[in-house]
Amino acid sequence: MALLIASADCISAPEPIIEAARYDRPPQPQYSSYSRRHEEEGKVLLQAKILVDGTPADIKVYKSSGFPELDSSAIESLRESSFIPAKTSSGKFVESYVIVPIQFKLED
Repeated sequence: MALLIASADCISAPEPIIEAARYDRPPQPQYSSYSRRHEEEGKVLLQAKILVDGTPADIKVYKSSGFPELDSSAIESLRESSFIPAKTSSGKFVESYVIVPIQFKLED
């Protein structure tokens, strides 16, 4: 689940967002062989701008897992995902920002 953290850029007062951006195709993070071998686990929080076409852009690590390989995998998986963009009260799709948690946990 993504969390809306900002609304659209507007010249006048912005319309209220009534529906936050949500996944159309959620991220599917992959473990690298390096991360598996080193038994890396953790949670990455990513910040992204969701464009009006649902594409995630300007993806940044908001909070690192502490493992660069996991952070990179999380970014790549978010790049390959898609969203239904945020919607205003008039039904217009707008750009918004989200925080996306990506959890890495090795299975036993």
